[in-house]
Amino acid sequence: MLQQMHLASLTGAAFVGIAYLPFCFMIVALEAGLASLMAREGSPPRRIQFQAAPA
Repeated sequence: MLQQMHLASLTGAAFVGIAYLPFCFMIVALEAGLASLMAREGSPPRRIQFQAAPA
């Protein structure tokens, strides 16, 4: 859905010019934020495994 909004605003921006630019930046930021959120929430938490130091 966000990608469709992005394409629609970019298509409109080709005809209108600078008027759609702030809206376009907002959609790009929203896409990046949701992608990073899904990358964090979709994967299991990482656990660091410590190894015993040789004596």
